Amino acid sequence: MRRLIQLSASMALGVFAATGAVAETFPSKPIELIVPYSPGGGSDVSARVFAECLSGHLPEKVVIKNITGGAGVVAEDTVRKERPTGYRLLWQHQSLHALSARGVSEHTPEDFEIVAQAAAGYWGIFAGPKVPFEDVESLKQHIQKNPGDLRVGAALGGLSHFASLLFMDAAGMDISKVQIIGLSGGKNRIVAILQGNLHLATLSIAAAQPYVKSGKMKAIGILAPDRVAALPDHKTAKEQGVDFSYAVNWITWAPKGTPKDRLDVLRKAWKSASAETKCKESFEKKVMSPLFRAHDEVATYNKTELEAYKALIKKFEIK
Repeated sequence: MRRLIQLSASMALGVFAATGAVAETFPSKPIELIVPYSPGGGSDVSARVFAECLSGHLPEKVVIKNITGGAGVVAEDTVRKERPTGYRLLWQHQSLHALSARGVSEHTPEDFEIVAQAAAGYWGIFAGPKVPFEDVESLKQHIQKNPGDLRVGAALGGLSHFASLLFMDAAGMDISKVQIIGLSGGKNRIVAILQGNLHLATLSIAAAQPYVKSGKMKAIGILAPDRVAALPDHKTAKEQGVDFSYAVNWITWAPKGTPKDRLDVLRKAWKSASAETKCKESFEKKVMSPLFRAHDEVATYNKTELEAYKALIKKFEIK
């Protein structure tokens, strides 16, 4: 009888060990989502909105941590070197692609596993209230008639620089007749426009909206596929004959080698959270767009985006 009891206990332990291994769930503790930029900016706000969206779609919370430095490179490196457990992720836009194309960063999209894209922030072309042009066509004419006069603010080699060049190139504007003034930070470019030190800048709609509504800035062209609810009375560039749009695309990345079963859990949560009406409304309140792309779609986007930046760098000899 004693032997039988001992055998049963051993069997029970074996079953417990086996079921324990199977029953282990991911995640079993909070997931850290690393934002490469300071609190209060578009990347930080979008990450915090989506972390709230994920509530109820994962058994644990998603917490935001800001790691700044190197135009995002420090945060990228932090996640790239992290153990591939799925508990530390990166919330980064196409600065990863742009800096890689320029050779400024040794990180590439291939250094990470793709979870998914959840949101985008569309941009526009904005100007000071006293500039002598109102729309894309009159801006183009102004550049032709006043070579060297127009001062466009951009973070040199950054997304605002690329977006400005892409827009002017798509509009058939002579970029050689424009002054590109190096100035990082959307807030800094807005201040420079308000002070009259800049004529024009490519800015996020979220950042520019209150100034356009108060009459302190003009919206020359909205770089979205359709009119946006935040500025419904202002035409898109496409409506003005320039088939071009530009948005910051926030993608979630995991360390290379993260197990597929854990990636599958994350991808399912990202997809289901993105589909909720309340999540879409939360993004729209922040003048951002809910935009879900699955990992395979992002992989295709990565290739085209990298090639576009490489071509732009070569064409305009960007250092």
